[in-house]
Amino acid sequence: SASYERVTARLLVLDIVAANGYGVALACYAGLANAAAVFVVPLALLTWSAVAKRTGQPLTYAVGHGAWHLLSAAALWRLLYYSSVREL
Repeated sequence: SASYERVTARLLVLDIVAANGYGVALACYAGLANAAAVFVVPLALLTWSAVAKRTGQPLTYAVGHGAWHLLSAAALWRLLYYSSVREL
């Protein structure tokens, strides 16, 4: 239904805004150079999966996007963990 599609579209926008806001806040906390070094591989995977989605390669998209989620979570943990250990 049209209502479902509107809600889904708004949730997707909210997800992107929240993720980027969190990333910017974390980069400010941990340092831009540290954040860039830790997120270079996850961002490369995100780019690769986006290209796969736009070129009609659903399996490549699913693998790349899934790997992006896993490596981004690991990068967030690493950045937060080492930033907080450095402050102790």
